[in-house]
This record gives sequence, structure tokens and C-alpha cells, in this order.
Amino acid sequence: MLVLLDLPHMRVLIDRSLGLVRYERTSLGFDDVDSIDRTHDAIMRVLETIDRSRLVLLVDLREGPARNDPAFEQAMARHRPRILGGYRRVASLVRTAVGKLQVGRHLRDDGLVFQVMHDEDEALRYLLAPGASGPPR
Repeated sequence: MLVLLDLPHMRVLIDRSLGLVRYERTSLGFDDVDSIDRTHDAIMRVLETIDRSRLVLLVDLREGPARNDPAFEQAMARHRPRILGGYRRVASLVRTAVGKLQVGRHLRDDGLVFQVMHDEDEALRYLLAPGASGPPR
């Protein structure tokens, strides 16, 4: 995996041979909304350099601290569609059942469609399955 971006809160990696982008949340919590915005603006600058329509995305949220306060939710609602859109397939990894419910709610709110899982091997099988194509999400 090639590291495209390594920030205190997030890492973005790519495996071009697999056509896989990996977006990893670190365990460091965000201090404020400005840090959320700065981090995701930096991620977008990197993502704009790749052709997402040819790639799949694995979003690994397992290390991230649980958070659902209104300011955080509103900030992330602004960033999710632009960060997660345009890939052939997307899967998200969460640590807990509560995390799965929260991500599922975000997907419904944002009108996004992808798989939310606990098992990384299962997520990779889904993303990399033969015929894992379709319209960008």
C-alpha cells in the first residue's frame, strides 16, 4: 500500500494493483469542527488526484473514538458525500454494533449505499469480488 496522506486523525492509502483505496481513522479525537474541516479538505485534495470511478474504497473506522454530538454530526454530514462518492464499491469497517447502526443512519441520511461490516476479510471479499463493478456510489 502506498500512503497518499498521513494525518493525525486519518490516513489515506492506495493499492493500485488491487484498485483499492483505504481510508483509516486513527484513535485521535478531533478537538473542534475546524480540525474536522481542515482534515477533510486535505483528504479531498488528495482524492481529486485519482480516478475514483475505477477504484473501490475501504473505510476503516474501527480505531476512531465514538462520537455523535451535534457539531460533529453536522460537520461530518458535509464531508461524507464528497469523500465517499464516486467509487465502484464502498465498504466500511466498524468495531461495534452501535457503530454499525450509526454508520447505517448516516448512509440513509446522505442517500449513500454501501456495506457496513465488522470483519475486514469479508469487506475485502465484497470489494474485490469478480464483477465488483457498477455505477459509482
